Amino acid sequence: MIQAIHSINEPIELAFKVNQPLIATHAVNQPIVVTMENTIDLLMGGVGGASVESGQVSVGTGANSIVINFAMAQADLNYSVHKSWFNSTDAYPQFQEILISNKTLNSVTLLWNAPTDTANYKIDYSIHRHNP
Repeated sequence: MIQAIHSINEPIELAFKVNQPLIATHAVNQPIVVTMENTIDLLMGGVGGASVESGQVSVGTGANSIVINFAMAQADLNYSVHKSWFNSTDAYPQFQEILISNKTLNSVTLLWNAPTDTANYKIDYSIHRHNP
């Protein structure tokens, strides 16, 4: 395990390797820079751990849901999906919350209230395994 304590006005850099949890504490408003070397399992706490898959999917005009199929099946339903809209084209894009309406081992279904008004929307997503 790597543990680092950060004090005021002193930057800190942490490097870690496969399967070594990272614990860091720091003073007010001081950044922590983390460098990943050969890392496949970084557990960050909160709602999810290491990202096991991420991507961007296009959303067509008039859509109010989408199914994202995973490249690899999940071992169980103990994962979370981080998702956000992306639209750098429309002058006045819609602002809508995205709801997870179904999770399976192979896919997740995302749902929002109103149909999209153009085909310029994309959803950035990442799948995170929950901490054990």
